[in-house]
Amino acid sequence: MNENFDKNPESDEFMQRQDFLHIHNSDQLNETELFDTSALILDVKNEQIILKMLRRIRTMRYKSFYLKPVFLAEGEYSSEIIGQTDGILLLDQLPNILDRVEKINSRIQNIRTVTSKYSFSESLLVKTLQYLYTRKTELIPFRDRMSALSYCFPFLSGMISREDQVLLLDVLEKASEEGLLERTLIDRVNLCKTCSGTYHNFREVCPSCGSLDLESVDLIHHFRCAYIGPADDYKQGGALICPKCDKELRHIGIDYDKPSEIFNCGDCSHQAQEPNMRAHCVDCGEDSELEYLSVKPIYRYRLTVYGEEIAEHGLEKIDKDNMPSTDDQRILSFETWQVMLRNEIERVKINKSSSKIISAKISPEITDPMDPDTRRDFKTEVFRELASYVRPVDLLTSNSPNEVFVLFPDIRKKEIAEMESVFEYNLNKMVGDNLGDRNDLITIKVINVDDNATSFGL
Repeated sequence: MNENFDKNPESDEFMQRQDFLHIHNSDQLNETELFDTSALILDVKNEQIILKMLRRIRTMRYKSFYLKPVFLAEGEYSSEIIGQTDGILLLDQLPNILDRVEKINSRIQNIRTVTSKYSFSESLLVKTLQYLYTRKTELIPFRDRMSALSYCFPFLSGMISREDQVLLLDVLEKASEEGLLERTLIDRVNLCKTCSGTYHNFREVCPSCGSLDLESVDLIHHFRCAYIGPADDYKQGGALICPKCDKELRHIGIDYDKPSEIFNCGDCSHQAQEPNMRAHCVDCGEDSELEYLSVKPIYRYRLTVYGEEIAEHGLEKIDKDNMPSTDDQRILSFETWQVMLRNEIERVKINKSSSKIISAKISPEITDPMDPDTRRDFKTEVFRELASYVRPVDLLTSNSPNEVFVLFPDIRKKEIAEMESVFEYNLNKMVGDNLGDRNDLITIKVINVDDNATSFGL
């Protein structure tokens, strides 16, 4: 128990106004204990135990538990631990904390979805949106030596193991693509091809045999005779004598310079001006050439208006918003369209025919400022516009607020090129009246119908 908090009269009044539960061990973290509490105070000094407690809280079934405000008892903690909670419960900040807890709990009550029905990655996504919605904050990653990514994300990192950290980037990337989050680049990390770790020792090795036993030697350029060679070739006693013209080199910059260096391998005696660079993974020991490292961007994220809707109503809202109300049988739900796509992939393999998909993506700059009704009407207009140009056998769908997919079975190269041009022209015309003559608001891509098609933005 935190004695400073318990003995302070102001804290007594505070505790009477709100049901704050002091947590001293994991046994208290059960739904019965947490049910009638407004917030939790983790009164534990061991940070590993705190992390385990946080993970247990964030993986609970119901919003009133996994979104509950969590504070640390007054004390000294690492920034990584503080970043995973709602902060430290400081006595001089009690009124502000009380107000914040009331607002968080009020927003929690607005949430109408249950995450237990989702897959693991879907649950991560929705819980993250709900966290940002209830806290009215950004998701700002912070450096963490113990994370496989070298970064941790508040709330989100507390729900998964170290081995699953890379999954966070995929979840957040998907949310950004669907217009749920806006992002700002803050860093890039290099991932090991074997274990996806980010801790590497970058080392120079011999280009011939890969040995680490390299010694760098200065190259000397004698101005008078233009001879260039290793410094060892010039050394005679304490002097530098040119091996080509036997002249002594006295003054650097006047008699000679050192334009570069050369590397001698102690194992195979190979000489090279440029050694190879390799990355040695500290976690698993994998030795990789730099080109085989996977580069992943690290962003900070802000919840969009559309993301707030999904935080409140769940992923089902995406399907409802994405699909227009229409009698056109060519416009399918995304799940049905995927079934048709898989069938088309198999048919193409058998018949050796040429089928294509067109992805028509509209910049979030257009859709994000819209209110839900306007966005739904706009999406209906997009579907109506594209459907007016496609054939009776072509199939349309969407799985995000600003992107439409069209499947074109058995279409010739000339026809798909014409369709690509028609889509781009007409969609640009739709948005051009409001945002002027810009060419960065519409992105049209043509995708081959093969085994890789299902992974393209789908």
